[in-house]
Amino acid sequence: MVLTLLAEEGKVNTDSLRLWIVTTSGSVIRELKLQSHDSTHYATSFIPPNTPFRLKLTGTTQTGSTFERLSHRVIKPTTAVVRAKHASNDFTLPLHVITYLHFQICNFGESELFEIVLKKDRMNFIVHQSASSQRPKHVAKDRCTLVFVRAKATRPEDLHKTNTVTLIAKGQSSGVIVSQVMRLLVVKPEG
Repeated sequence: MVLTLLAEEGKVNTDSLRLWIVTTSGSVIRELKLQSHDSTHYATSFIPPNTPFRLKLTGTTQTGSTFERLSHRVIKPTTAVVRAKHASNDFTLPLHVITYLHFQICNFGESELFEIVLKKDRMNFIVHQSASSQRPKHVAKDRCTLVFVRAKATRPEDLHKTNTVTLIAKGQSSGVIVSQVMRLLVVKPEG
């Protein structure tokens, strides 16, 4: 897992920053090393624990006040992931041109069927979800499979607006639910 943090320059004593992985009850699992090439951007890379956890950031401001920030949500390990792999037309929706969206579902748990749900996009540009993508997809353990969707922008008044396509996959036996959003900008077609 890669995590990037931003700190406003001149507000935080950068030497004091500490990032911790903590249990849901607040017990420290381990400290993470933060790396920075400037005094604003910080990054860390780590293998997440197998149990639910939170991230805790501590430090002091330039005026000497201490602070502690705890992630709002519990981060839970999952056995599946959905990725936005590819979109023809460089993640744009040229007006009156079909754009092909490719999502990838990867399963790291036991082999299972995933129910695929394509959330209705607010601009109604989804033209078609391939027939094979409309029925549950079998994904073997440690394997990935593709889901294909076609979209087409049809209204000139939507030029330069962004449409969001959301694909949700639910494991029928494990109950795991994963999703991915793909944002597409409506543009004028070439030529």
